[in-house]
Amino acid sequence: MGDIETIYESDSDSDSGTATPKDPPGSRRPSEQSEVSEVSYFSNSNLPEDDPHRRIPASEVRAQAIAIPARTVPYGESYPHRFNNHENLPLSNTPPLIEHPVTPSGPYVAGTPPGPARIIVNAADRSKPEVVYHDPSRPATPDSPARHAPFSKAEYRGKDRSVQTGLED
Repeated sequence: MGDIETIYESDSDSDSGTATPKDPPGSRRPSEQSEVSEVSYFSNSNLPEDDPHRRIPASEVRAQAIAIPARTVPYGESYPHRFNNHENLPLSNTPPLIEHPVTPSGPYVAGTPPGPARIIVNAADRSKPEVVYHDPSRPATPDSPARHAPFSKAEYRGKDRSVQTGLED
């Protein structure tokens, strides 16, 4: 039956003697996946639960930050470009700042839709990336750049799920 192997266990609560599917080792049922993670991640908590950008592994953010092209382009053309922090978010990086799309897995591909999340780094030092995202709970205003929802800052969550300020693992 294809390449998928189903593991079965006997159903001890049943008199019928039928077998029921057993979860493969290391897997989690959907209800167990929502807040359970074995890695540190950035939480974009106001994005919909099914949005893949809602939780982005910190290791992925660090790898993508290092790979951001060195040359910036004028705002509105593409990425990376200057981040002006119109929302006055409490960022630890100091200007000049650049923004670049961040994806949950693998680098952003130029020319594709950027998604809601961005890496923010100092233009000269990419070692301490931060993540912001277009927050759908914050309505756009006529003053919003490109009429997008304003940015909110993602929370970094360590393996113990506490909100942290650094990127320690």
